[in-house]
Amino acid sequence: MNNTFVILLYKLFELEIMREEFYGNLSASVLSESNYAFKNTAKILAAEEKKRVDSYRKAVKKSEAEEEYVIDNGIMGEVEYALINLKQSISSYGIITAGQLIAKAIDTQNKQIFLITHILDLLNEKRPSFATEILNTLLQEEQKHLKNLMPFNKM
Repeated sequence: MNNTFVILLYKLFELEIMREEFYGNLSASVLSESNYAFKNTAKILAAEEKKRVDSYRKAVKKSEAEEEYVIDNGIMGEVEYALINLKQSISSYGIITAGQLIAKAIDTQNKQIFLITHILDLLNEKRPSFATEILNTLLQEEQKHLKNLMPFNKM
């Protein structure tokens, strides 16, 4: 089976779902019961991730409507390695304050932005215009979310 752009988007989509679940689980954790700021921050982050889950879902559907775009195995391997690292970094270990949770969210957003930028670089001029458009849209959404998080970094 060939690696395609749709498969790549599904992998990015899965990462967003994991983040939404991560923040949702934190908002329902024992720590949240006694820490309103932590609980509220986790709920807000989960809601923000849900918005991006919807964006990634739309990106997948848009890509499925296009001609199949096969991605080189070496490139897909590099992307999968980065995705594995990002998935493994989704951990609440040591996070006990809302400020630490915001710092974790900012770090995660930076890594996601780097990954999408890296994918654009890997695929360079070989990619079709629809792939460029989709990746740039996702990148802009991730950058917007990061920008929205930055003022809260002082918690």
